[in-house]
Amino acid sequence: AGAAALAWYEEFAEPTIAAVEAGGPEAVSTQDIERGRQLFDDVRVGAREYIDLLLEERAGAVADLRGATSVLRAVLIGLMTAAIAVGVLLWVFLRRWVTDPLAVLASDARIVAEGDVDHPVVGTGPGEVGEVARDVELMRVRLARLLAEAKERQAELEESHARMVEQAEDLRRSNRDLEQFAYVASHDLQEPLRKIASFTQLLAKRYEGQLDERADQYIGFAVDGAKRMQRLINDLLGFSRVGRIGGEVTQVALADVLDQVVTDLQAPIEAAGAVVVGEDLPVVSGEQPLVVQLVTNLVANAVKFRH
Repeated sequence: AGAAALAWYEEFAEPTIAAVEAGGPEAVSTQDIERGRQLFDDVRVGAREYIDLLLEERAGAVADLRGATSVLRAVLIGLMTAAIAVGVLLWVFLRRWVTDPLAVLASDARIVAEGDVDHPVVGTGPGEVGEVARDVELMRVRLARLLAEAKERQAELEESHARMVEQAEDLRRSNRDLEQFAYVASHDLQEPLRKIASFTQLLAKRYEGQLDERADQYIGFAVDGAKRMQRLINDLLGFSRVGRIGGEVTQVALADVLDQVVTDLQAPIEAAGAVVVGEDLPVVSGEQPLVVQLVTNLVANAVKFRH
């Protein structure tokens, strides 16, 4: 097509233009026009062939493009299918090896947390999940052992408590019996001992100096023994009253109590040459008779064991 166009241009177009410029349109003959038409028909045929070639090339390119597009579409579909398959496989893997074992572990842990410590924790799952399950199982076993030991200790404590309650009841009963015996014994001994003390004191007053020195000494021993026995019986009677009589708790001034005790124990204090001193004594809460008895025992013991 290019050669035909060049031939048409050189053999017809340029000479024709030159002739027209030199002699006008009449200078171009019919034969020349016919010859130019034939040359242009050659150009048209070449152009048609070129256009057909271009169309053929275009059709081939379109076909190639369509093929490439189909291949690309197939590749994309394959990639999407592969991605979906990988996602499904990954989901199955996670569910089988991670999600399900974690769900089982969480369920077992909840059962144990609700109090069923004998429920085993299944150690399934890969890697870290299995290690966590095994650690939880070890913790459950340790917890079960501690609870069992705690139950044993509680049973022992309950048994000990029951024994203590029983022993306390026995002790209260024994205390009641002892208090009753002390009260009865001390009360029954008061009268005969009072007679013994009275007659020995009368004997000492009436016959003092009339018998020999040894007889006076024996009588003094008898009087002193009777007095000591009387004090012991009074103390025993006071002990029996401690458990049997509950007095009123009041504010007791220890200074006044000490004065009363010193007055009551004036004879043994003077006989021992003792001096009883109380300074800055407080006011305490207690039962007046028991506080007096307490201070009396303290002072009497201090005088008796002054050495």
